[in-house]
Amino acid sequence: MSIKPKRNVLYDPSLCYPEETNVYESKSFTVGAGITDYDVKTSQGMFGTVSKARYVEIKTDTNITVKFNADTNANISISATEGKLVIDPTRERLAVSNIFITNATAGTANISVILT
Repeated sequence: MSIKPKRNVLYDPSLCYPEETNVYESKSFTVGAGITDYDVKTSQGMFGTVSKARYVEIKTDTNITVKFNADTNANISISATEGKLVIDPTRERLAVSNIFITNATAGTANISVILT
């Protein structure tokens, strides 16, 4: 019985490292107490320069939940003790075109978002 050699697949670094970019967006804003599915794209005018973000960093000082791309997607919780959530293209393959934030606490949430 002969053993067939494996097919030779060329190494493609673009599959391993994110594409370089020279544009980004950054905003700081507040989300009021009890607000559900605050639409960051509509309310803050984000995702104009960066229409589909590969890197997303969300910082908060309050417990919040976020949804990406559609307000029907599952919640991701960010606690005040964690302080931030990062979507990094070297680890996740998610293209983000909108963010929805829910602040179920009794206080205002201070939020900052960076997109590339």
